[in-house]
Amino acid sequence: MTDTSFKIFDYLYLQGFDAPATFHQVDRVGKTITKVHEYPQGTSGRIKWALSLVTSHRGIGWNIQAPLQKIKYPSSRVAFVLESMVNVLSIYLGQYICGSLCDYMVQILQKEVDPPYPWVYNLFINEIFQMVVAFMGIFAMVSNSVLIYNLTRMICVTLGIRGDWGRLESWPDMFGDFEDAWSIRNVWGRAWHQNLRRCLTAPGEKISCLVFGNTSNLSWIPRLIRRYFLVFSAFGVSGLLHSLAVYYGSKTDTMPYEDSTPLHMRPGWYATGYFFYLQPFAITLEDFICWATGASTESKGVKASRVRWFIGMVYTLAWFTWGTAALWIHPQLASLGYQRTSDAELGYVHILVSTSEAASILPLNPWPAVVQTVSPMFWDLYGYLKSSGVGGHLYLYAYTTLEILGGNGSKFNVLKSASSVM
Repeated sequence: MTDTSFKIFDYLYLQGFDAPATFHQVDRVGKTITKVHEYPQGTSGRIKWALSLVTSHRGIGWNIQAPLQKIKYPSSRVAFVLESMVNVLSIYLGQYICGSLCDYMVQILQKEVDPPYPWVYNLFINEIFQMVVAFMGIFAMVSNSVLIYNLTRMICVTLGIRGDWGRLESWPDMFGDFEDAWSIRNVWGRAWHQNLRRCLTAPGEKISCLVFGNTSNLSWIPRLIRRYFLVFSAFGVSGLLHSLAVYYGSKTDTMPYEDSTPLHMRPGWYATGYFFYLQPFAITLEDFICWATGASTESKGVKASRVRWFIGMVYTLAWFTWGTAALWIHPQLASLGYQRTSDAELGYVHILVSTSEAASILPLNPWPAVVQTVSPMFWDLYGYLKSSGVGGHLYLYAYTTLEILGGNGSKFNVLKSASSVM
């Protein structure tokens, strides 16, 4: 609802209440506009036009379409549906694995079960390792939107719904390529989804037009100032949007645990925005370092040098791994009361708890049933291989992994107990 409100504000107020003069439905071949459609005259046509504009998050089918890096479609409707099914199963699997790992880590850290080896607890209590797992888990949870997107496009294309909804071209991939995430700027501009791009950038664009006027007449200094003003304004709006979402959430669920951190000791809901407010500073610093060192910032140049690409990937992943846990999810969960006082010495365990809980309530996930079916087969196979002296240990570890994924805490000690009889 929050992003829809921002979009309506853009489509109405920022355009002088004359949206039809600015927004046009178009046909495209690749990235080239081949036809511009006229604004409909009838009432029903205008209602359909307005609904299409408001519900088109990335402006697909409009002249305001966000830059999409991947515009490749399967050769047929069947191939498109199969690709969507594979995406859905992959997302379910990723969420299931992350949720199960987080659940296992929480039980070890809270000493509900014993670790199979002492080093396991030491690994799980390490905050850097927790950040990595939390980042993977939160990324898996964010992929819920991709899951819904793939289910929706699979249904629409399969049923051949009339209008744009049933066309393959209306459903490009939501995210770009992972290999393009070699810089902080690139993550937000190319690899990450662009669903909020228009509503986040429109206010800054409007102000910059009033301040700077026609950009073609600007010298390089005003052009540079405008460039970074747009970056800072977009992330400022993004931080406000996410903070408002948490604010509304805190009104409905402010203290889920009785032993949560007291209200006066928790960061405010507005702390959620810190993660987004710091992104433009990181991008500016990144741009300055690249300029000062002469490092390439063009995609072709970066990918041509594997060393430059690798260095970019490492520091970008490090920034987001730390920032996601420390600047975003931790203050957000703490402000909602998801940090128990009894867990104060366990690092980011509250993030692991929330990730595990979110994964456990995900509907229609087929993987728990698959694991529960396969686990006994692995145990029987382990017994046979152990007796024959071939690969017993390997299958024991595989079985233990399946038990961890099964989420049954009583079976987490299977590795320790079974190893005692080997």
